[in-house]
Amino acid sequence: MSRWLIAGTGLLALLVGFYLGQRPKAVAPESFERDAVVAVETPTVLPSPTPLVQPSAGAIKTFQVPPAPEVERRVKTLTPEVRGLMEKNKLMNYFQRLAPHFPEDESGQNLLVMTTFLEMHEQAGTIESKLVDAKIKELEANPEETMLALGVVMQRMGHHFPEEKQYLLQFTAKLDVPDEEKAELLVAEAKRPFDASEASGKARFNPSMALFVLGNLYQGKEKHLYPILKDILAAHKDHPEIQKIVIHEYGRFDSARSEQLYKESGFAP
Repeated sequence: MSRWLIAGTGLLALLVGFYLGQRPKAVAPESFERDAVVAVETPTVLPSPTPLVQPSAGAIKTFQVPPAPEVERRVKTLTPEVRGLMEKNKLMNYFQRLAPHFPEDESGQNLLVMTTFLEMHEQAGTIESKLVDAKIKELEANPEETMLALGVVMQRMGHHFPEEKQYLLQFTAKLDVPDEEKAELLVAEAKRPFDASEASGKARFNPSMALFVLGNLYQGKEKHLYPILKDILAAHKDHPEIQKIVIHEYGRFDSARSEQLYKESGFAP
């Protein structure tokens, strides 16, 4: 009797094992489209930012779509041609995510459309590339209004959409306004506080990009950068990784002092 019981138990175990082995394995969900919210990557420390880096509309977007009436209002301001291009290139959701960060005046709208199509600017000769060129010309033709709009964007955007913000920081240098106005915006951005979640990923390069543009602004007057640098470092005292990136960027203007600061801050190997 016990012999039959043991044999039956063994057969049952084999059947259960076979059933479990035939069950389909869990498959990781497919990647979301460009309008999805995904985890932020943490890149390694990179060399000094390259001028006019083009952001990608397929990059990580963490800002949530605001209430429908505000989004609909912004979409209605688009011309049929621009709206058609957005739908053709599947940029409408991206536009909706960007929109709340931009003021609803003419310069704000031009900045918003320019930023939405920015990744397509390098496709010379295309309608999309020509649209970006047209928006850049309109913005440059109204520099004071554009500077005001950029100030709003920097404040509202915070550290969301870091690639787009880094491009807009560089775009500031192109405007025909007094250097003091540009410097005020750039310094404010370089010192913008981070919280723990924002201090990772590509956003941590925002202060160094602002310093990069400031350095170009102060060519031949690099001595003005050092006190600004000290203020930036103090503003990010709780984020040593950001301090490292900023000091590295400053080395482009004063390598000896940058090396000294690196050692004083305890970053030297």
